[in-house]
Amino acid sequence: MISDSFFSHLPTIVENNNWLEFAYPIPLTERQKLYIRSSYKVIAKNALSKASTNRRKYSIISGTPGIGKSMFLFYIFWQLVKEGKRVLFVTREPAIYFDGNSTFDYPQYPLSSNRQFWTPDLWCLVDSKDPTNIPGFPVDACSVILSTTPRSDFISGFSKLVPAPPVFYMPLWTREELEVVAPLYSNVANIWMNRFELLGGVPRLVLEQTEQDPTW
Repeated sequence: MISDSFFSHLPTIVENNNWLEFAYPIPLTERQKLYIRSSYKVIAKNALSKASTNRRKYSIISGTPGIGKSMFLFYIFWQLVKEGKRVLFVTREPAIYFDGNSTFDYPQYPLSSNRQFWTPDLWCLVDSKDPTNIPGFPVDACSVILSTTPRSDFISGFSKLVPAPPVFYMPLWTREELEVVAPLYSNVANIWMNRFELLGGVPRLVLEQTEQDPTW
């Protein structure tokens, strides 16, 4: 069983003109739409590419805080679900597991010795947490995508794993990209362009945390 309906209905969602529109709010947000940036598709393709399904794959998604790295993980989760791949959202509480057909809450991980569950074809998504320091999580037995800021200390530990994880840097948003998603934020219509000029392409600062005047 799954406690969050958002995850259970992902297999029914289809991309429409670079948008995913959900029946339930995306976790940690109040929005039901996700804009698929062109960089999302490029990074996802490279982060998920494998020479063999029998080999582990590690990838690091890095970039400025507030540009959508966590949202990118929801996009990755959706893509893996659509492809029928096994995926575990590790840093959700409880963890969310898709077995290729259905989605389940996983309040407790299977034993690390369970090598029928922990296999290289299992994709594990980790958000802002050291994958090598999660109790009961055998990082050496599965494939892992880590989303993090460049300054996070645990990048150095994860980056020492074999095979060495490539680092994919998510770019700042362009004015054109922000213009596409700005209508989702009803209170920023008259201010977002000025905030973009002053603060740059960071949606959290331009569209979300708008209480403070950027000229202060």
